[in-house]
Amino acid sequence: MALDFDGAAGYYSLGSTAALDNLAQAAFAVSAWINPSSTGEGGTGRIATHRNNTVGSPDNAGGWLFFMDGTASLGFQTVSAAPATLANNRGASNQATLNAWQGVPPHSTSAAA
Repeated sequence: MALDFDGAAGYYSLGSTAALDNLAQAAFAVSAWINPSSTGEGGTGRIATHRNNTVGSPDNAGGWLFFMDGTASLGFQTVSAAPATLANNRGASNQATLNAWQGVPPHSTSAAA
């Protein structure tokens, strides 16, 4: 299934099943096809994420983030409670091309400690 976003505020929710909630507790990989028109709001364009940044939210205890930053580098981050960063991997600047379809290579992490 292909999803089409208007570039304003679109997203697709997979819900919050136990399998997704606990994904960052084991090794996993994420990849995607993207066609970014910018590097994202606030310099961090989220490609895929499972984390609520609301302070005090029960979901702020951890999760993962697959993103493109303001330098068009691709990154992957997992976090735990506090929040403490468990893994933060980022590619070279200008790794992604704006206004062009491209496959984003898999980003992976080993199991959380």
